[in-house]
Amino acid sequence: MGGPGARGLFLLFAASEPLRGNEGYAVASTFHRLRGPFQLPPEHPVPGLRTQEGQRRWAFPEEVGQCVRLAVELAGRLGRDVRVVDLNGPAVDVEQVRRWVSPETLLPLLVSPDGRRLEGIGSFVPSTLRAFLAGP
Repeated sequence: MGGPGARGLFLLFAASEPLRGNEGYAVASTFHRLRGPFQLPPEHPVPGLRTQEGQRRWAFPEEVGQCVRLAVELAGRLGRDVRVVDLNGPAVDVEQVRRWVSPETLLPLLVSPDGRRLEGIGSFVPSTLRAFLAGP
């Protein structure tokens, strides 16, 4: 079957984004039946958006981060190992990504050692995750 790992390792694929902080936001205003979006500048620079080397910091969007935390927490309770693979991370395992992720894949994606797949934010609910992590 050739799943993610010989030791029963689950793989969790998700994509991070650059931290945005308070960089401003678009607002739709109404001027005499004319709607015009515009950008407001940031009020204050947000500390921690960049590394000491000046690189932008990345993090999972809120909903994706919740899915990742829930999967890792439940796996720990069930004695399962999960490795999180950030598709936008610097040390991404290209071979694993090619093997399991396609353009049609709904992220996040959890792959079991036997090759079963759990895809999309809607699938990352406690009952579904527990059943998936427990096995067939």
